[in-house]
Amino acid sequence: MDTFQHSTPNKSTKGRASQDITLAVIHYTGSENEQSAIDWFESSEGKVSAHYVIARNGDIHQFETIYAKLWHAGDSVWRGKKWCNGCSIGYELCGTFDSGFTEEQYDSLCTLLIRDVEATRIDSIVGHEHIAPGRKIDPGPNFDWDRVRDWFTDNKQVIFIEGKPFTSKPEEVIEPKEIFIDDSGIFTKEIPAEINSGIDPQEEKQEKREEGFVGRLILWLLELLK
Repeated sequence: MDTFQHSTPNKSTKGRASQDITLAVIHYTGSENEQSAIDWFESSEGKVSAHYVIARNGDIHQFETIYAKLWHAGDSVWRGKKWCNGCSIGYELCGTFDSGFTEEQYDSLCTLLIRDVEATRIDSIVGHEHIAPGRKIDPGPNFDWDRVRDWFTDNKQVIFIEGKPFTSKPEEVIEPKEIFIDDSGIFTKEIPAEINSGIDPQEEKQEKREEGFVGRLILWLLELLK
């Protein structure tokens, strides 16, 4: 397999650190032709991107780095975290609902997953269908989740695969006890019920506010220097 590097305009202006990345999301592109996905991710018209496109022959097309916030998850939720772009890495397999996936694709995908889990705090490997149920169906019923599980048999960091608890010894699974803050600012242990690829609109507003603040600060400093 070969690896090719690409850039995309479809990304958030702010990056993130390795400890911010806790989720791996597997998708299919909807086409067996990798070039169509690459062209779409490189176009600003798409408003969508992912960190990897994995071709049918196993070639890997990487967009930016794993520390870039790319736009693959859209309206989503996982373990209380809404809009999962900020905490996830996106893996796009070239294929469709009916096509299934090749041996080369599984080998490339699992190699990437192992590497990225080691470099981050990923503890969950899911499909787009698990974080946006009812809206997304990929990677679909023809994706072999057992292939992924086999690669992580001895891994102690990953505790969710295919959207459900994973361990070689089921009795050792301990559901993490986490406290979240809902939209009203109230502490809660309830996982939101609600589940379009693209940027989180709240994140976009926040980035624009921050950019505006930085601009005003620069103008103020220039005034002081006059």
